[in-house]
Amino acid sequence: MSLNHKNKELLVVLAQYAQLGAAIAQEEQDYNAGTWFAKKSIQLASKLGDNTLLAGGLMSMGDSSYRKKDYSNARKYIDEALSLKLPAPILGAVSLDAARIYSASGGEGSVKLLETATSIARKVTSWDSYTIQADLGFCHIRGATVFLNRGDVKSAQEQIEIADGIVSNKFMRRRAIIQSRQADILIRQAQYHDALFHAENALTLAKDLGDNENLMKGHILHLSNQLSASSFGPSRDVKMFSNRVNLFIGDRNIKPDPS
Repeated sequence: MSLNHKNKELLVVLAQYAQLGAAIAQEEQDYNAGTWFAKKSIQLASKLGDNTLLAGGLMSMGDSSYRKKDYSNARKYIDEALSLKLPAPILGAVSLDAARIYSASGGEGSVKLLETATSIARKVTSWDSYTIQADLGFCHIRGATVFLNRGDVKSAQEQIEIADGIVSNKFMRRRAIIQSRQADILIRQAQYHDALFHAENALTLAKDLGDNENLMKGHILHLSNQLSASSFGPSRDVKMFSNRVNLFIGDRNIKPDPS
């Protein structure tokens, strides 16, 4: 049965709400609920034949799988999104997610996908509200993750330094992620004192974001665990930092999340 105009409008709204539900579930680190909402959005977007909405649902499915370290399914969903005919801003966002997934799964092509997303970001002047703003700053933030996943710490450092120079202070979450990623890079280099400095900065910014930033809390907890397990762990400074992190998290069941 063909859809009339009112039915299409309703399905679009429902698909958008399903994607919002997926985003909220991801932020709560409830990846099973995120998958449920993402599947609903995919079903609705498929009925509409709307590739933009469909790509958003597939990205949500891929992200849930990625965070559960189910890289095989993550690649399946992101590859399906890559196969769609998409506007440039959406293709850039999908390519950026694909670069992260490919780098974690050990497959080839992650750097090429990152280059594609970065090239698109340099040309795009307006961003679609249906997906992440995959602008140049965010490309370099994700680029650091891509290279860390690949074990290339030097290139990760170069990427995060570029991001630090171009991401506006109005993007507080991204500024917090930059500090978190910088700390992660320094931990990989056993530069624990400098890593703690950036971890403290990330914690300060995360506190300003609000109480529901659970993924950011997951990043901070990951850093705290890494520092505590290091040779610098017994130090008074690390113990104080870990205590502040625990107070910040409170009684929430936050999972460490480096991604």
